[in-house]
Amino acid sequence: MVSSFLGLFNIPVLSPWSTSDELSDKSRFPYFMRLVPPDSFQAVAILDLMEYFGWSYMSFLYSEGSYGENAAKHIERLTRKRKLCLAVAKRLSSDYTDDDIGTIIRRIKANKDAPVVILFLESIDFQKVFGYVKRNNLTSSFLWISGDNLPSVDGTDVEEVGVGSLYIDHPTGQVPGYKQYVRKLSWKNSSNPWLPIIHQDFHDCTWDGAVGAGRAKPSCQSFDTLSETRNVTWNEPSKYCDGFTVYAKALHNLISDHCPDYFRNSSGRNFSRCITGSRLLAYMKNVSYDGYTGHIAFDDKGDVQGRYVIRQVRGNVRDGIYKYTVGKWDRTTNSLFINRTKLDWSNARARNLVKMKIESICSRPCKVGQYYQRKEVHCCWECITCRDNEVTVRNMTDCQPCPDFTWPDNDTKTKCQPITPYYLKGTDSTGLTLLSLEILGVLIAASIVVIYIVKHNNKLIKATSKELSILILIGCMLACFVAMFFITYPDNVSCLLRQSGFHLVVCIVYSPLLTKTSRVYRIFSSGKKGISRPKFISSKAQVFLTTVMILIQVSVANWRSKFFFKLRSA
Repeated sequence: MVSSFLGLFNIPVLSPWSTSDELSDKSRFPYFMRLVPPDSFQAVAILDLMEYFGWSYMSFLYSEGSYGENAAKHIERLTRKRKLCLAVAKRLSSDYTDDDIGTIIRRIKANKDAPVVILFLESIDFQKVFGYVKRNNLTSSFLWISGDNLPSVDGTDVEEVGVGSLYIDHPTGQVPGYKQYVRKLSWKNSSNPWLPIIHQDFHDCTWDGAVGAGRAKPSCQSFDTLSETRNVTWNEPSKYCDGFTVYAKALHNLISDHCPDYFRNSSGRNFSRCITGSRLLAYMKNVSYDGYTGHIAFDDKGDVQGRYVIRQVRGNVRDGIYKYTVGKWDRTTNSLFINRTKLDWSNARARNLVKMKIESICSRPCKVGQYYQRKEVHCCWECITCRDNEVTVRNMTDCQPCPDFTWPDNDTKTKCQPITPYYLKGTDSTGLTLLSLEILGVLIAASIVVIYIVKHNNKLIKATSKELSILILIGCMLACFVAMFFITYPDNVSCLLRQSGFHLVVCIVYSPLLTKTSRVYRIFSSGKKGISRPKFISSKAQVFLTTVMILIQVSVANWRSKFFFKLRSA
């Protein structure tokens, strides 16, 4: 209201503490400037803080009104832009009852993966929220991250709920000699009308002998100065001093540029001819210097290009609760610095406290070989493991099988790599054993063949169908020969002989055996019936039937190798 009124007369207003975003609207407040950044930058700083700690899933409470609702717009816009998620985002109306607050707090607590809660609350709403949390013993369930309004609960019975919290604050500085000067002020020799009131407040005394809190207060006349004050927090006037300096520097530069002779003789001069509101406003925006609170410079809207400090609430009710600076955020560079060694989570036992790091995430990153199955909230997902022969594709959102003769890489499971051929070598222990058995098998089979040839007229050998028996022995020797290709390098020829040769030699061994068994069965069956000798029991017929069965297997092997067996160079 003051800015609007003075703006009618083109008088620049420099506020040390006003942070409302609406004051940056130059169509409404053209002559307004301030020494603190607007609230919109608190939202940026808080989300930078979230990203610094790796918190991507959080809740958000804000008050009804411009302070909370403007913050909500910035928080919701920035969370979408930065791919952060809000588990719960609720506005607290001024008419909310304790039951309404309880419903909201229970809903926030139900989201166990989001113990971090952002607060942009007015003082009365802080009292409601912290009061409910304290009465229901939920203090250790949340970690509060607040805007600059958290200190509004200082000195109240719910102050302890905020212990462990982090909040954004404006930097202050010490004005040399200020405390010493104030402590020496005496009501006896001062015409300051406010000094007696300050004495009464600081000393908890009375000027008229009144009784307070069931006891008689001491007379303020017994205290000469403020140096006898106990447990007083001195608010440094650094912002105000910086404000006066801005005006002084702007006026000095303006007069130096436009009417320097006024410095030599200001008597009877009309400064209004030299100093105008618009001209002074322009010079104030150009002021740049190192003040008590840091470097002072303004943007084109008259907002200071300042900084925030990050503070943490420490202590306890018994020993006292205090604020400790743990970091800073610079608006000019949008950079955040946190001194992790100064952080103390001992009184902020939120869930998932691991190695001094509170986690506030909905889902952990998927492991190698898993893909993301998204849920309604984009920060939440389920990790699904792909099959052994599949890789993750489309930014880990699906699985896809690898082509034949390839396999997923072990490191990322995102690429299909050619399978390195592994084969049994003749130099391996298993290969040597197999080779020895092959040679032994060939020697035994060859020895028996020699016996069959030498003793071909023996009755016992004749009774065994020597032609078919020799075919069986030849099949055994070929089986030993084919087995040699299982301990050689797998090229096209060896692979073909492995696939087709194995089935062929089995057929060569079992076809004569089947023919012999069938011949014996038919002979004995016809003998029991007393009928004539069965057909096709001669040696030539038996060899012919065996040859036909072997040729059928050869045809099948040839057809299979042509249509189903894929030759591939190793």
